[in-house]
Amino acid sequence: MEKKYRRLCARLGWAMLFHLLFINVFMLGGMLLYNLLAVTLDDRTYSLGYELVYAVLYLAAFMLPVLLFRILSRKETPVPMGMEPTFPLQAIPMVLAVLGINLACAYCNSFFMQLLDTMGIANLLDYVEMAAFRYPEDFVLLHLSLSLVPAFCEEFLFRGLICARLMPYGKTTAIIASAVLFGLMHGNLGQLFYTTMAGVMLGWCYVETRSIWPCVIAHMLNNLLGFLSEYWYAALPEGKAVLIDTIVCCAVMLAGLICLSVMICSRRRKKLPLTGLGNTRPISVQLGAALPMRERLRGFFRPSMIVYFVLACGGILFYLLLGGLFAFFE
Repeated sequence: MEKKYRRLCARLGWAMLFHLLFINVFMLGGMLLYNLLAVTLDDRTYSLGYELVYAVLYLAAFMLPVLLFRILSRKETPVPMGMEPTFPLQAIPMVLAVLGINLACAYCNSFFMQLLDTMGIANLLDYVEMAAFRYPEDFVLLHLSLSLVPAFCEEFLFRGLICARLMPYGKTTAIIASAVLFGLMHGNLGQLFYTTMAGVMLGWCYVETRSIWPCVIAHMLNNLLGFLSEYWYAALPEGKAVLIDTIVCCAVMLAGLICLSVMICSRRRKKLPLTGLGNTRPISVQLGAALPMRERLRGFFRPSMIVYFVLACGGILFYLLLGGLFAFFE
């Protein structure tokens, strides 16, 4: 059992290394090649092509590591990813709870970033150009590249593959491991806390529903809220944009907290554990019961996974240094 778990974690490490390679080399190379080939295009056509090429490459950067993992695991019994076209009714309040908690974590993260600013630690995201809405089709294209595609492909890798494969070794192991990898994947300190906490909530949603679709919808709506916030500030006077943004965020956080509270109280009244809300496909075997947490933790850090952690943390430090250089020369 321990050897099987170690082999699993080694293959997951290779999948994450392949993703890191693709997202940092192939995707950047693809965007550079597009820019070289698109020198004769007018601005509107260039913008349309850029968003479409970006969406395709981003999708491939997450789907190909899953394919690599399947190839490495071809001799083993496949584990269901929860791709069945179902959406249990119990998942509706869960999606709202995920949205509300994620948004609250985002506000906490903003205070953390302000603290870093006061310490003189620059955030590279401050120097990244935000979405521009210059043409009528930009709203649809940016929704595709910033909300829809990332929601599907990121959930496909982190919940459909990583969380599902680790789930038989314990729900906590599956949720925490997939959340930490999800946070590291974003590659910068400005998003590390928020995305890790989002990964915990999305992992919890996946473990409880055994379906990837509630996670995809929650992820998409979460990204859409941030995308709409930029749209309001671009299309409306600042005062109106602030008012609308505040009302929407407060409403979402309140709805999420209410849904979470109702689910917890319902479980307590029935004298049930707080886990298991809305299970639709129970786990047949819990291997984690026979594998101590210390062994799970030690087995998780196989050489491939250690290399990924080193490279991912190194990337975060690199972008932190890059942000400092931008601030110095500003």
